[in-house]
Amino acid sequence: MGGAPRVRPLLYEGMIVTSGDAKVTALDYATGERVWKTPLDFHRQLLNRTFGLKGNVLVGSIAQKILAWDIETGAPLW
Repeated sequence: MGGAPRVRPLLYEGMIVTSGDAKVTALDYATGERVWKTPLDFHRQLLNRTFGLKGNVLVGSIAQKILAWDIETGAPLW
């Protein structure tokens, strides 16, 4: 599973956060190298068009579920 991102990439400090498959990925803005990659437990792509961001909490959605990650580490929060 993969393809073009459905979610508009988010620029955050020195990172680009994106998702085009069943993962959320952060890339270094200057080099393109992966900073972190977090798999989604649902084996589906995110459905939101943009990420939500407040402080260090990154938010997205799958079907009827809202998910959140730490933007610095990619660790799932809830």
